[in-house]
Amino acid sequence: EGFILTIRHHLWRWLRFPLAIAAALLVGLLVEIVWLLSGQRYQHLLTQHLSALLGAEVSVVSSRLSLHHGLGIQLDTVAVQDGADSAPFFTADRLHVLLDISSLLHGRLLFRRVDCTKPRIRLFEQGGAQVRLLDRLLATQGKTEPADLPAPARQTGQWLGGWLSPRLALQLVRLHGGEITYGATPKGEPLVLTHTDASLEYATGEGVIVGFRAALGQDGAMGQIALWASTPTWDTYDALYQIEWQGEVHLSSLLVQPLGRLLGAEWPQMRLDLSGSYQGKWAGPVELAGEMKIGDARVGSVRVSEGKARLTKLLWSGQAKAPFALPSLLRALVVGNLPVILHKGEISLRDEELTASKIAGTYGTKSQITEGAGTLRRLFASDGPALDLRLVADLDLEEGVGSFLAAHSETELAGFSQHLTQPRGRALVRLGLQAPRLREALNYDGEVAFQQAGFHLDVTDLSGSVRLNKEALTTDALTLKVGQSWLKVKGSVHDYLASQRSADLHLAFTAVRDQDLAPFLPQGLLLPQGGALSGQVGVVLPAQGGEVQTNGRVVLSQITLDLLSFLQPIEVVNGEVTWQGQSGTFVVKQGRLPGGDFSGRGQLRSFTPLNIEVSADFADLNLESALAFDKSTAEDTSPKDTTLVVRADLTCGRLTYKTLRAEDLHLSCHWHGRQADLRIPEAKAEGGTIQGEAVLWPDIDALFLTPQLTNVNLPRFFSALGIPTDVLTGTLSGEGKIYMPNWHEWDSLARWDALLSLAVADGVAQRLPILVRLWSVLSLQGLLSFQFPSLPNEGLAFSSLTGDFAVGKGLAVTKNLSLNSSAVRIDAHGEIDLARRVVNLKTALVPLHGITSSVAKVPLAGEFLARGADLVTTLTFRVSGPYDDPTVTPLPW
Repeated sequence: EGFILTIRHHLWRWLRFPLAIAAALLVGLLVEIVWLLSGQRYQHLLTQHLSALLGAEVSVVSSRLSLHHGLGIQLDTVAVQDGADSAPFFTADRLHVLLDISSLLHGRLLFRRVDCTKPRIRLFEQGGAQVRLLDRLLATQGKTEPADLPAPARQTGQWLGGWLSPRLALQLVRLHGGEITYGATPKGEPLVLTHTDASLEYATGEGVIVGFRAALGQDGAMGQIALWASTPTWDTYDALYQIEWQGEVHLSSLLVQPLGRLLGAEWPQMRLDLSGSYQGKWAGPVELAGEMKIGDARVGSVRVSEGKARLTKLLWSGQAKAPFALPSLLRALVVGNLPVILHKGEISLRDEELTASKIAGTYGTKSQITEGAGTLRRLFASDGPALDLRLVADLDLEEGVGSFLAAHSETELAGFSQHLTQPRGRALVRLGLQAPRLREALNYDGEVAFQQAGFHLDVTDLSGSVRLNKEALTTDALTLKVGQSWLKVKGSVHDYLASQRSADLHLAFTAVRDQDLAPFLPQGLLLPQGGALSGQVGVVLPAQGGEVQTNGRVVLSQITLDLLSFLQPIEVVNGEVTWQGQSGTFVVKQGRLPGGDFSGRGQLRSFTPLNIEVSADFADLNLESALAFDKSTAEDTSPKDTTLVVRADLTCGRLTYKTLRAEDLHLSCHWHGRQADLRIPEAKAEGGTIQGEAVLWPDIDALFLTPQLTNVNLPRFFSALGIPTDVLTGTLSGEGKIYMPNWHEWDSLARWDALLSLAVADGVAQRLPILVRLWSVLSLQGLLSFQFPSLPNEGLAFSSLTGDFAVGKGLAVTKNLSLNSSAVRIDAHGEIDLARRVVNLKTALVPLHGITSSVAKVPLAGEFLARGADLVTTLTFRVSGPYDDPTVTPLPW
């Protein structure tokens, strides 16, 4: 044991001097390294090495020793530029170049790591320095000496004997908190990436690994991007664009349209989220797989609120097409907020052309997209890509069209879609969409083949095909089943979504039931009674927005129409209407009113304003059965048509109204300016003739007429008018002018304004209270020595009863009322209160009028003697008081 201690002591004495010398040398080396690294000459040497490595000019304001993340050099205010005369494309506040400690122990200054703080990078599409920089970084990974080291750097290495000469073999480059500015052109608005973190790392056996994370726009206003890539075989390629990469990419809330504009392209409006993996080369092909979400998208007039897709393989610049799966939701607002789910398809991207094919999916829950294909050409063009899309779908009308109509219920389609509610059935839709540029409106064309389609109003079946494009809808054979009736339509409608449409349509139909047609006409006009219509109709709507032009021929069979408020419904048993534009003709071979059958014909002068001429012939007509004064008299608040013109001519062999009978009646009517001018040239009635004219104002119920009666049986005439009388008989003749403020109260004479001239011949006046009182007074007084005869029980027979009357304000005034009989003559003048039924007449009575009238026939002096006898025998009285109980008062001569 003592021996061992002795040996240790001697060894220490022998080794302490070499150890001290080695420690001194090591300390001196470290001091020299620190002095060397902190010196300006080594800074210059290191920048030369970096310039050679990057293939660009590197300038540094100052440097110092750094212990940040390890021993190294901190370069302050670093700038990298392509040449001495160009602006720097890379600047940084600080650049840390770190030493490899293991190489330092071997006496070598080997730099393997660079950390950059707050770098600012400026990139332009036409600039090549940035690509060369990345290319050289990848080319030098794992190498300890650049092949093209400049001569000054090699001379400095020789001065140091190669022992402390710096060598760069970067294995890790990191950027922290950087900002990248990219402009498609130097003068254009640039794309800015902020909060940028990036790394380029070489790992032995794993190759090169690249990481990148940045916010697009200031504070991520346009979204965020994260990228990870690796290439294990990077060193086997001669150029950067040939390297095979694989990795992951993540896009979050990326605003595609503003991003495209900053890149000099016009991309669709949408918000994009993408999470996927990729594999491929810089220049393609690149295979992309993952999940994609889109929202708030708009492509032309197509808008997408939310969408998801799972891509199994997307080829960039690839020649092959690969399938993709779309299991999630794509809601297209343009089709009524129903979900569109795409299940499969193929998609590829090559030379700025995105191609999709074999697309299939569902629309809603009941419709299928059976085939879809399309392209987006010139994807990155400044004026936007061109779209060409084709779709084939099996559409359920109840779900698809119903949703579309509901979504557009407040638009210009509202007036059209009210007849297309409750759709049902199916339709095969072939649709093509084209847009030369997505900024422009879509062009489209296609065909819709209906299969047992139906809508509200008993449109129970719709079959045939409709071709459509942006300009027109066209069909050669579209068949509609309305209720139980069939209609065939062919023609075209141009600008069908515009406010001013143009159309040229032809409708053909056979035996369309009246009950199927009634819902399309104004309420109450057509009364379903088992009738039918057949014919064809053409409709032309000018493109300039003019009036609709129609033409056609329609046959009516047992059609019941309610045309006039005061007339019972008219049944057209057999009729026909033919028209061309604004004019046409119609024929009623057999028509029927409740009061009789008729035939008629007419001519349509114009539809707008309506100007029509019509004539009708009745053999027998019961007017009481034909009239309908008991219809609803509810106030009509609709605007009155003052342009309507109707000329009607009616002939009737025999007309009956209550007990009135007229034969050979001819009635003409001219309706214009909200008034009707009526005229009866002549008609036989109650043993005489009737003629006259009238003007009717139906809006105020006023009537003015000028009747002329000749030898009409008076009792039968008044009885026919609904006011039967037995107090007066004879034949009535007369004329007058009568105005009735309300013709419904025609039997109230107190409301008349009239001038009348009446004459009754060969009649009998029954025992009226006035006659009875007059006779009583005459019987008491007698006449000279003659005994005055009593009033006959059967009444007073007379040869004539005449008088002129002025009627107004409830009074009837006469100055020449006269009754002549064989026994007496009565003359009267005065007034009759029609409202109070009171008379006030001054009456002159000639009892021996029969004798004096005989004397008047004697030659020469007969007339003079008769006049004198009348003066001698005339008695005057005042007749006043009620009709039923008048007072007769004798008056002095």
